[in-house]
Amino acid sequence: VGAEYIQKKLVRQLKPLAEGANVVLSLVIPEKLNLTIPGDAASLRRLFSNLIENGLKYTPAGGHINVTVNRLWQEVTVTIADTGPGIAPEHLPHLFERFYRPDEARSRDRGGFGLGLAIARAIVEAHNGRIEVESELGQGTRLIVYLPAGAVTAASEPS
Repeated sequence: VGAEYIQKKLVRQLKPLAEGANVVLSLVIPEKLNLTIPGDAASLRRLFSNLIENGLKYTPAGGHINVTVNRLWQEVTVTIADTGPGIAPEHLPHLFERFYRPDEARSRDRGGFGLGLAIARAIVEAHNGRIEVESELGQGTRLIVYLPAGAVTAASEPS
């Protein structure tokens, strides 16, 4: 599955949702990477859609979500960085647990069951990758996905 293709398609699909929330959603892909991510295309789309939608859920109007695709050695890295409220340090180790919601009242207002990041982690692990989170209160959150890079493709897949 073309890494660049997935990200461009998803960002294009989610842009109207972001615009409706008055959030700027941008994609940064340095040069033409032409990388593939071996694995199930539907699962990978679900993974990145889930992470971007999660950022949209918590980023206030006027905020930004930046999706960056890059290559680090033999891995494709996808970073979703938002300008949301951030997450307290004591919650970070538990974010990928099923049904975990750092702030019940806030989570209830925004919907969901605390499964999104657990599902994301399961998809990443099924693709022999890893996912990390960096966050500070008042500074936003960064989710970084590391997946094995596949073969270099001759050209990007069609959109």
